Amino acid sequence: MVATANVDCKCEIDDILSHSTIEIARKLALSFSNVQNIEVPKTIAIVKPNQMDNLSSQIVNFSPDFTVTYDNIWAIARSKKDMGNSMRDLADQLEGIGARLVYSGHTTDDRCGTRAIVINKNLSNENYAEEIRKLNKKTITNDMGFTDISTDHFQMLKWVYDGGGGQYRFAEYFIRLGTYNIRIAFWTERGSFDGFKDTFESTIRTFKQN
Repeated sequence: MVATANVDCKCEIDDILSHSTIEIARKLALSFSNVQNIEVPKTIAIVKPNQMDNLSSQIVNFSPDFTVTYDNIWAIARSKKDMGNSMRDLADQLEGIGARLVYSGHTTDDRCGTRAIVINKNLSNENYAEEIRKLNKKTITNDMGFTDISTDHFQMLKWVYDGGGGQYRFAEYFIRLGTYNIRIAFWTERGSFDGFKDTFESTIRTFKQN
């Protein structure tokens, strides 16, 4: 079943994204009690402009147009009301600086998390990633650096690091569409990362512009 909801990411931003998400991520393994186990549709993100305030409990739509495919091991929250408290707080913080948390989720066994953030900063992947790295420097316990990723559709930049007090390992992917910068992150406990990294990679490789 595929549903649609309309979320606008029309942003004209001068402020730097200065809110770290790593502190929040520390709580994520236990913060999804309010997330509905929604059947994950093939289309996770369909972007339509000028509809930001029309949030619903269904699929995420925002600007710019792209699609990410998650398989059925994931439960995805597509609106704030379906998110846990930490993610709702993060969504509010991001909206305060013109960014959008367009979806968040976790695997059905609660071992992994994911989320996507969009902001209109008109930066290269490299410059945006460096900006985020600097802003989060104090909360990163092990920075494993950036790697270029090529898919059939896009050039991405992958950043792997440990955060959340060193408990979690993140794979964060930076993608640029026009003037929009997109961050799609996956995480799990550090000791479990190698077992899930192929799942993260195969999911991000489904990213495409509509």
